[in-house]
Amino acid sequence: MRSIVPVLPVFLALLPGGVAFGSPQQRSATTPVPQADIELPTPLDATPTPDAPRVVPPLALLPDAGVPRPAAERFGLGLDFSEVRYQHGPDGALWARGESYKARFDSEGASVIPAFGSRAPRNFDLRFELEQVLVGGEPFALAPQAEVRRVADVVTLDRGALDETYHLEVRQLEQRFTFESLAQRGELELRLALDSELVGAVDPAGGLRFSNEWGSVHYGAAIAFDAAGQRVEVESALVDGALTLRVPERFVAQAQLPLTIDPLITVFPLDNSASECFDADSAYNLAGDALLHVYGVLFSANDFDVAGFATDRNGVVLFGSFFWTDFTGQHWREPRVAHNAVSDRFLVIGLVGQTGAQSVWGHVRSVFQNFLSTPAELSGPEVGDKYVADVGGDPYLFPPSYFCIVYQRTISLGDFDINARLIDTNGVPAGAGTIIVDGSVGTFDINPSISKTNGGGNWNVVWERRGPNAASAIRGAKVNWNGGISIPSFEISSVAQAQWSPTATGPVAGSERFFVACTRYFGNDADIMVFLVNGNVREQELALSSAFPATLLKDQRSPSIETDGAHALVAWSEIDQATSSHFDLFASEIYTTPTGMGIKENRIVISTSTAQDYEPQVCSPESSNPAQSSQDYSVSWYEGGSFFNDNVWCALVRGSVGGPVSLFCTQADYPCPCGDSGFLSGCPNSSTSLGAHMSASGGASTLAPTLSLNVERMKPNATSLVFQGTGVSGAPLGDGVRCVYGTVIRFAPHTNNALGATVYPGPGEPSLAVLGQIPPQGGTFYYQTWYRDTAAFCTSAATNLSDALSVTWTY
Repeated sequence: MRSIVPVLPVFLALLPGGVAFGSPQQRSATTPVPQADIELPTPLDATPTPDAPRVVPPLALLPDAGVPRPAAERFGLGLDFSEVRYQHGPDGALWARGESYKARFDSEGASVIPAFGSRAPRNFDLRFELEQVLVGGEPFALAPQAEVRRVADVVTLDRGALDETYHLEVRQLEQRFTFESLAQRGELELRLALDSELVGAVDPAGGLRFSNEWGSVHYGAAIAFDAAGQRVEVESALVDGALTLRVPERFVAQAQLPLTIDPLITVFPLDNSASECFDADSAYNLAGDALLHVYGVLFSANDFDVAGFATDRNGVVLFGSFFWTDFTGQHWREPRVAHNAVSDRFLVIGLVGQTGAQSVWGHVRSVFQNFLSTPAELSGPEVGDKYVADVGGDPYLFPPSYFCIVYQRTISLGDFDINARLIDTNGVPAGAGTIIVDGSVGTFDINPSISKTNGGGNWNVVWERRGPNAASAIRGAKVNWNGGISIPSFEISSVAQAQWSPTATGPVAGSERFFVACTRYFGNDADIMVFLVNGNVREQELALSSAFPATLLKDQRSPSIETDGAHALVAWSEIDQATSSHFDLFASEIYTTPTGMGIKENRIVISTSTAQDYEPQVCSPESSNPAQSSQDYSVSWYEGGSFFNDNVWCALVRGSVGGPVSLFCTQADYPCPCGDSGFLSGCPNSSTSLGAHMSASGGASTLAPTLSLNVERMKPNATSLVFQGTGVSGAPLGDGVRCVYGTVIRFAPHTNNALGATVYPGPGEPSLAVLGQIPPQGGTFYYQTWYRDTAAFCTSAATNLSDALSVTWTY
């Protein structure tokens, strides 16, 4: 993996609307769309007509730029079953989650839900309700409703003189019935009503077993013991659909109270594979050095849970950060997460319910605190099933500040809308209610996505509009930080081919520009498309897959894209079209200029494991803190291993600084006045036939300009100077060829060292961005070196030139 030049933190001066980031001033409710691109100055000297030029290869890569980087280093996102976890469900019941079971406790009784593995089509609860207690044939008085209490890993159903307690461990739980007092002595009989699809039978090994084709729950042979430590086996039987436990009269008569009956409950799934995890998503916190990861966990086919934990950016797990958003009987799907800076909190959301009755739920939390709010319904009260939810955060440092969720709402079979809602930092819906992003009648608007951040101004929302014959359009809208529609629904791309799964970035720093990525189908071949949008105007379309001819006919699908404020990283899953059996994960880095975008680095390897790599999600520190200075991206995805045994992974991808640097004006591009020597460099000089050569190091970023130009193989101890231009051509000049024209800026002359080399900028000189008066938005400029060579060599001229560099400056 290439090294990254350190960049000093840069404070973002202005956000859309003219409000300083970090200023307590009120943000504007609407944000103006930026004007047309900047105009370059009028050229100072004319561009000559080239003398029989060869074709100049545009943006030809430097010799070392095409070397592939190593695959991104990945780390697994696992489940922490080191302890039993607890939470309250929407109905107030207490839930517990161990490795092999869930348990639910209420005033009527308790349910054990065994984890039979991901092949189980649904949950199979085993419900216990204490129906009757007899002592010597006489009823024992029970409180009509039990009080549920928990102390550490002991849950008590207090029934007055009788406590029904559950001692929970990670893989099993003990059920105990403790009598503090007995008004009389005699045979003790407990009758527990059972409610379960599991079939109960006597276990030859002792106790009872409740089972089906997916697994079994063993209800161990119970014992009774008293305060003196005396013990006796308890008779257990299944009678008329109920479980009876009997303690012999002789033991009860002499027992020292309290007297306890103690069976052990253990789960035995037939599927012993690890839990199936999928649908991963991640978000950075304000500092940018910690990420919160969330993902789905399959308990059964109709009961998905949501778990998560935090790591630093290198994948080191932050101790104590593991959490469950939900492990109750609710069905949570497609978790997503975003960050809010003023509170330094995350909002975790998901779709809850079965198809036909789904809504968006969520809760807020910090890196280490599980529940700053209890999971609750967040989508609006409007009628209609909700699908495909997403969430965006806000990096603004002063209140008021919100999260924004978007979701697809079903009106009818032929009418789907895109809705949104503001959520405050306590996890409560805010604003005037449901925001109608697109409520057009009779349109099939589906699969919405919202940017991870609004950059302090507007969230970017994109979605599909399906049409006849599987064609579809990609549409977008902008939702202001206060919930207003700043730019209503507009078209980004409409073609005859199907276009699916759009995602959008936050804003490019200081602008209303943003990136959109989607899948476009050319027959049976899926490709990745990237759009650069300014406000509501599409500036450029980039067929990303077409940039890689060798893999063009492989399916690339399910893209995710995010920006670091200047560049963007788009990741996708790729399947071999020939085998249609293996998915890998790749990414490309995109840069911007005032006039468009281009590919900075292509086909970065994220994962080429022997398993299947699906559905990447990209995030960056920029989404939570625009003042940060890193170029990191986090890519999370899930990996399909053996059947029904998926895992989730995350990788850190270090982005680059500035735009691409490319070599041109070599001997391969234009004929030299004194003949060519065949090298990719400037024309030969009196010291070497290799010719003078320019290379670059550092980053061409206007925010953090570290780019330096290294010139070598010139005449030793002679005068040289670098000049910058806005245009290219080619014409003989002295013993060499001049290729840089347009608006020219000449830098201060240097004296070459004894090896004929120099570096720009030199010690004490301003950066190249300052020397070249590069505008903040950046742009593409060209550099070449002129130097003196007075020795009799070729022509009567006493000068020569190096080859040249094309440099694309970005933020």
